[in-house]
Amino acid sequence: MKKNIIMLILFGFLIFIFLAIPAFARRRTTSTSTPTPATAATPTPPAAATPTPPATTTTWSSDAQFATWSGDGYEICNNIWGTGAGYQNLWVNTYYNWGIYCDHPYGDGNVKSYPSCRKAINLRISAISQLKSDATFVVPGSGTWNVSYDIWGEGMSYEIMIWMYNNNQYPLGTYQTNVTVGGNNFNVYKGTSKNGLVVSFLRTTNTTSSYVNILDVLNWAKNMGWYGDITIRQVEFGFEVIQCTGEFKTRAYTLY
Repeated sequence: MKKNIIMLILFGFLIFIFLAIPAFARRRTTSTSTPTPATAATPTPPAAATPTPPATTTTWSSDAQFATWSGDGYEICNNIWGTGAGYQNLWVNTYYNWGIYCDHPYGDGNVKSYPSCRKAINLRISAISQLKSDATFVVPGSGTWNVSYDIWGEGMSYEIMIWMYNNNQYPLGTYQTNVTVGGNNFNVYKGTSKNGLVVSFLRTTNTTSSYVNILDVLNWAKNMGWYGDITIRQVEFGFEVIQCTGEFKTRAYTLY
């Protein structure tokens, strides 16, 4: 009898196992689902970015068209005045340590900007006892531009330019002569703009560390009869840019 009871219990246990295992397997199958793959998002093209100037330690900077810094009797202006200009950022530490980063397309071949350091003179040539300048600067390796002094007389009726470095640019007017004056050898051009007479002195060899006796240059053109004892309004020194992507820097500058 006892043996029959044990056999009955074992038989019941086997039946339970037989029925329970498929149910457990079905429950596992039901609860496992195949994940639905996510739909890949269409990438959004980045917006056109304003060119980022190279990192430079500065006390003041601006990319505004005519942004102007003033100090020690000088003004430095971004002066993006030409049509078709691109981007330009001006940075300044002092009047003798400043520069720009620019990205100007070639466009129509006209001048895009002339960022410069300027100082008022407001004296007739005969009343100026001395006017000299030294400058040390860094320029890009390509583009169309010059590094020059721009001297204005009688308001804006007379413009005398002294180019110390020329990169692929042509002056206004026609060739006049070659002369050694003011400590440099120049090819001289003369022409007219909408404002009046323009005389350009182009140094025959480029330099990034320059000296010029500006008063001697002014007197030489005066003695040629191109103008009289005019009042010199101001002297500027800067970078006249037609096309360029790069950085210009003034490392040293004096006007005395």
